[in-house]
Formats: sequence, structure tokens, C-alpha cells
Amino acid sequence: MSEKEKKVRELSAEEVLQKFDKESDKRELTGVWGKIISAICILFALFQLYTATFGVLDAHLQRAIHLAFGFLLIFLLYPSRHSWSRSKMHPFDAFLALLSAGTAMYLVVNYQELVLRGCELSGAGTACRHEHGN
Repeated sequence: MSEKEKKVRELSAEEVLQKFDKESDKRELTGVWGKIISAICILFALFQLYTATFGVLDAHLQRAIHLAFGFLLIFLLYPSRHSWSRSKMHPFDAFLALLSAGTAMYLVVNYQELVLRGCELSGAGTACRHEHGN
């Protein structure tokens, strides 16, 4: 057995993943942040199961909420910089998580206005041609 094989066998599965798989290099949070992320994951799963079972939401609303959950988890689980700690939450990542989830939730909050607006563009003075017969 070569020296390289001995070193690989000594590494745990988690260490091998962190070394060779960039996606597995995520934060391992405990305490309050660990509970917050667990709660977000559980809520996300419950939301998906509920809407898959009953289908009560319009597709655009469901996609926007799905995107908000995804953004939250991405920025909370993966540090923005490689040099940042994998055991602590950096305030900038928490800010990015809230900002990105807020942008996705804009579609949910303003859904009725966006749907009723049709294809008018605010400020551009352009409307759908088929509505005005042009």
C-alpha cells in the first residue's frame, strides 16, 4: 500500500468530502444558529409537502416561497468567503440571507399588484400592444 493510500484511509469520510467536494464544505453550526437552520429546513419540508398534497397556492407564489427558503439556506449554510469560519455565522452572510429571501418574498407580498398590472411597465410608458389594438 502506497503512502498516499494510507493517508486517504486515515481520513474520515467527512474530511474526504471537505477536501475533494466543494459543495460539502458547509458550516457545521450548533447552538442557536443550528436550531434556526433546523427550523428553516423543517418549515421548508412541511411547506413542500403541504403544497404538494393540497396544491392551494398559485404556481408563482409557490415558486417564490421555494426560492426564499433556498436563498436562506444557501447563505446560512455556505460562507461567502473561504477564509470565514465554518463553525460561526458571519453577520454579512446573515444579512445576505435576509436580503435575498426578502427579494424573493417581494413577489409574494406584491402578488396581486403584479398580476393585475399585466404587462404594463412602470416608468417606460410601454403597454401590451394587443390590449390597445396597436
